[in-house]
Amino acid sequence: MEASAILLFCSFLSANLTISTAVDTLNATQLLKDGETIVSANGRFNHQQVPGNLIHNGSTIWRSNTSRPPRNPSATLLDSGNLVVKDENESNDPENFLWQSFDYPCDTLLEGTKLGRNLVTGLDRCLSSWKTPDDPSPSNFTYRLDISGFPELVLRDSSVIRFRPGPWNGIRFSGTPELKPNKFFTVSVVINEKEVYGTYVL
Repeated sequence: MEASAILLFCSFLSANLTISTAVDTLNATQLLKDGETIVSANGRFNHQQVPGNLIHNGSTIWRSNTSRPPRNPSATLLDSGNLVVKDENESNDPENFLWQSFDYPCDTLLEGTKLGRNLVTGLDRCLSSWKTPDDPSPSNFTYRLDISGFPELVLRDSSVIRFRPGPWNGIRFSGTPELKPNKFFTVSVVINEKEVYGTYVL
């Protein structure tokens, strides 16, 4: 009799307890709703759906900064190789992108990617080599458009300049006279009130 009473009591407890588990991964069928949080496996980072911040030890270290949250967000891989997040009802016009991978190049410069600075947001688009073939985190080597004077591409190992092709002269980078216009690709530098960047087209 005593064993059945204990079994009945345990059954009652388990039926009325809510078990809570934290997850650090969402798959394509799971959603993070407004007010919900996802926590990293070690508990050091959490992402809150509203307002879309990444928090570490109580301090916001990343914010989505989207001024217009999408009603129906979708990710699309464009034919250019650019992965974009936009409202699914919007066109593929870059003005409609909430986020795009071309703003964050890693170690490969695809056609149409910009190297340079957005003068409005301060975003600095540069290439960075991987630490190792198996570790994609940035190493000490960067390749960026230096805009402190005339725009100039600069390869650096930490703060040491390893290569500079000279400033842009409107036709080419002046330190590389052997690089003449060709029929395979065209390099250009764009300077306007919103951004300064270099790019190429095939």
